[in-house]
Amino acid sequence: MPPKTPAPPTRYKVLLVDDDSSVLKSMAAALEFDFDVTSCNSAARALELLRNGDFHVVCSDYSMPGMTGIELLQQASALPQPMGCLLVTGSSVFIGSKSDADYYVLVKPVDPERLGALILQLARTAEVKRGAKR
Repeated sequence: MPPKTPAPPTRYKVLLVDDDSSVLKSMAAALEFDFDVTSCNSAARALELLRNGDFHVVCSDYSMPGMTGIELLQQASALPQPMGCLLVTGSSVFIGSKSDADYYVLVKPVDPERLGALILQLARTAEVKRGAKR
């Protein structure tokens, strides 16, 4: 019997949301080697993509026109498919704050290695939750 071919490593899908195109480009460049990255510049578009896609992690800026990143992540958390939620902000208001929220917070400027490691952790957790739902 021939040996089994190992399964290819999972490419987790990440949705990046920020109204600043330069931030989106730099974050996508930092992540695209390890993840399948989709970017968009509005929370409304992000919700549309999240409802129709199969993302493992959504990473959103806090301050955006029309809807804050927190509001976006709250709506994303309510969707049927489990996913990791990460808020990225330039505001130090979130440092050391205790929250019962279902999202993590990184304060800008974000270290690309830390960002990638946290997204990987969130994606793996989402995958475990998905497996438990099956």
